[in-house]
Amino acid sequence: MYRSILVPLDGSAFSEHALPMARLLAQRSGATLRLVHVQTRSLADKDFTALSDDHELTYLDQLKERLAANSSVPLAMTTEVLERSLFQMVQESLGKFLASHIATTTPDLVVMTTHGRGGLARAWLGSVADALVRQSNAPILLLRPSEGSPDFTQSPSLQQMLIPLDGSPLAEQILASALALGDTLGTDFTLLRIVEPLFPIYNYLARTKELDEAEILAARRYLEEITKRLADAKRQIHTRVVLAPTLAQAILEDVQRHPSDLIALATHGFSGLQRMMIGSVADKVLRGSDVPVLIYRPQEVTAES
Repeated sequence: MYRSILVPLDGSAFSEHALPMARLLAQRSGATLRLVHVQTRSLADKDFTALSDDHELTYLDQLKERLAANSSVPLAMTTEVLERSLFQMVQESLGKFLASHIATTTPDLVVMTTHGRGGLARAWLGSVADALVRQSNAPILLLRPSEGSPDFTQSPSLQQMLIPLDGSPLAEQILASALALGDTLGTDFTLLRIVEPLFPIYNYLARTKELDEAEILAARRYLEEITKRLADAKRQIHTRVVLAPTLAQAILEDVQRHPSDLIALATHGFSGLQRMMIGSVADKVLRGSDVPVLIYRPQEVTAES
């Protein structure tokens, strides 16, 4: 259950598209919704939608009032303007500054928008989202906003969540965050295991097909074990195994073939966990997906854990 949900805002309608989802999660979980604006006066951050000192808190307070006015239940909300010193502006990026704030205040979830492939490169939240994915250990829910202003009278609906796993304990660390989000929203879960063909070019060989079939069977057994571990009377958990040579593309195609409202996966970021399939794959999925993506950068784990 969430206690604290943080929403970074830059003063633009683009960033405010994260608020309806964040509000819904706060309503369902009873979490405190934290609206955060990072003050900037640095030329290096020229894409930031700068607000004047007098207007920063007023802007956040107005958003708070609008969210409360369109909420079906009382909301606990806080507003905060984060001030960066000149030294911080010179020494660290906006994303690193925000990642440090998140590490200090430990929200249970960060909800924010990102431009992805939508061509909205003007938004500072594109580069900031990239930085947080690589530097923050908080789960981050990244949303694809449409143009225009968000509609605070409507609540989003997420009914199907896709969770790609690669068979490693590191990838499985997304499960706690995915279940927290899915249980809050009442989604169904699908665990996806993608098996790469051993020799896709020569797949007509009977021996290769036998090896692939053995890998598929092992993948199914693996997902069955995970499902048993996550079993709960209120959860609907499905499993699917796909044979495909390109992992990221297979995930994106699966979302189209079996419509999902959200993808949840882990990423190694800059932690050096290159052996994990969900690393560069997460970047490709994040940029290619039209649905929200829940990202979590897992901690190092030992073989025993």
